[in-house]
Amino acid sequence: MKKIVFIVLVALIITAAGCAEKKDEKITEITIKGQSYVFSEDIWETLKVPTGSWTKINHILNDSEIQVVFDGTTTDNSYFAVVGYNIAFKLSRFRAWELREINFTTATLDNAIFDKPTVYMKGPNTGANETSVTIDNQTVIVQGTDFKNLTMAGDRLVLVVFGINDIGQI
Repeated sequence: MKKIVFIVLVALIITAAGCAEKKDEKITEITIKGQSYVFSEDIWETLKVPTGSWTKINHILNDSEIQVVFDGTTTDNSYFAVVGYNIAFKLSRFRAWELREINFTTATLDNAIFDKPTVYMKGPNTGANETSVTIDNQTVIVQGTDFKNLTMAGDRLVLVVFGINDIGQI
């Protein structure tokens, strides 16, 4: 009996050590339905970015026409180009498995139409006061206080649509 308890205890310790070791491991790639998705930042860190209601985010992004809005100044445009492309590319591939297309259009703040499904990106020089994914009516606001944080917020939005809130869901 003592031998069995000892073996079980050793197995639990090894399992716990393995789980702890995995947290130190940087994860930047996941596979869903046979498709590989590569993320710019560590998914462990990305999952810490706060989000608004998953139901509302998915309702907004379930539309076939999504407008991506940004400030339009040259200050953060290069950030928005990278993050916007990553969002559009990943979500388009993901929806293709559902035999659905998404048409992403871009607009600057001065010509945006906010009564349709919108992803509004805010960068460090264009209004971001935190790193988060939030909701305001039909608009999902993706903001980051620097390029890395904006990238993580964009990736967090993608993970919400993928239904991933925990590393164990990968």
